[in-house]
Amino acid sequence: MRAQLEQLATVVVGLAALGVGTAAVHREFFSNQLATHLEANDVSRVEHFDDLVKAGRTIGDSTAPIKIVEFSDLECPICRTFNERIQEVITPSSRDAALVFVHFPLPMHRFARPAARAAECANDQSRFGKFIDIVYAKQDSLGLKSWGSFAAEAGISDTIQFVKCTAGASKLSKIEEGLAAGTRIKVQGTPTVVINGWRFRNPPFDSLAAILDHLRAGQAPVDTRSVRAQ
Repeated sequence: MRAQLEQLATVVVGLAALGVGTAAVHREFFSNQLATHLEANDVSRVEHFDDLVKAGRTIGDSTAPIKIVEFSDLECPICRTFNERIQEVITPSSRDAALVFVHFPLPMHRFARPAARAAECANDQSRFGKFIDIVYAKQDSLGLKSWGSFAAEAGISDTIQFVKCTAGASKLSKIEEGLAAGTRIKVQGTPTVVINGWRFRNPPFDSLAAILDHLRAGQAPVDTRSVRAQ
């Protein structure tokens, strides 16, 4: 039942976890309400998009002209679904589009921050993308499987060093950078998606392929005349 509820209503962002207060912001993402056609009020422009890219880990070709920045939580069911959608649209051989994964672990999810740390430990062994895929695929096993087991499935060779890394208590820069970047643009839920500076009010499940086609053609994903800036 808990998993079903989370799939309908993702994410409370506890600002206390970011050190800025005790309030929480709640947002719901319903993927079945997302239309293929985007209206102007579905998107906004985000300044300093390059800073968001720098705050994350690029999965794919780092020189790709289209960057899909996703603020994500590895315990978030909707993030898992969006990750599956991205893999349908962007293949390993894609050169014109890449995912930029930005850590935004939510305090309502017990294993989100440890999972983010484990992903960073996987990155030390160049297995970041594969590791998050495994975590999403085995999301129901968070807290039941050891991080070493996840690492082995992700093809991490030095699991001893990996487990030692996951047990560390120090803050990791990429996680803190992701939280700071999300706070700057007022992220209220995961996944929050920004593509080449266009921020989408809801994760663009159904319209993602069309959005990429528009950007490849040098077009905006919507009529820009009434788009607001952030």
